[in-house]
Amino acid sequence: MFGIILLGESCSGKSTIGKTVQSRLATNHDINVRYISTGDIARQITQDDRLNKGMMADEESMRSAIINKVREEDTTFILDGCPRFYEQYIWMNSVFDNIRFIYLYIDVPYWQIVERARKRGRSDDDAIITKHNYFYNNTLPMIERIYRDGEEIYIHHNPDNTDTIKLADDIIKTIVKVESEEDENSRF
Repeated sequence: MFGIILLGESCSGKSTIGKTVQSRLATNHDINVRYISTGDIARQITQDDRLNKGMMADEESMRSAIINKVREEDTTFILDGCPRFYEQYIWMNSVFDNIRFIYLYIDVPYWQIVERARKRGRSDDDAIITKHNYFYNNTLPMIERIYRDGEEIYIHHNPDNTDTIKLADDIIKTIVKVESEEDENSRF
C-alpha cells in the first residue's frame, strides 16, 4: 500500500491537485485512491477559533483522527498536509511502518498563495502570514531533513497555479514511476 503525501503551504493548491490526481487516476488508469485532507480533519476536531488565528489543531486529536482515516480501508491514499514537522514525520513512519510513502512537495510563490487566500475566502485564510511563517520554520526544514535522510522528495513547481491537469498528470507519472520501481507486478 502507498501513501501519497502532499506537502506545501496553505493555499498552495494541495487539495485541488490531490482531488484532481484522485479523479484522473480513477478515470485514466482505473485506480481508486482515497483522498484524506488533514485541513478538513483539523476543522472537524477544532471547536474554537484557533485555526482562524493560524494555530494548529490539538496534535493528539489530529494523530488519532489520521490513524482512523488511514486505517478505514486497506488501500492507497492521498494525504494532504501531513506531516507538518519532523517529529510528526517520525511518528507517521513508526505508526504506519507497513506503508510506502511518496512525498510530493507543491512549490508555489508566496504572492500566489496570498492571492489564493484572498479569493478562497475560508475563515482561516486570514491567518495566511502566520501559516506562511509556520511552513518556513517547520515544514520546509522537515522536507529538507527528510531529503537529507535519504527519502526522496518529488518537487512539483506550480508557479502560475493555472494548469492543474498538467501538474496532476506530472504527479501521476511520478507516482507510477515510484510504484513500478517498488513492485513491477503491483498497481498500488
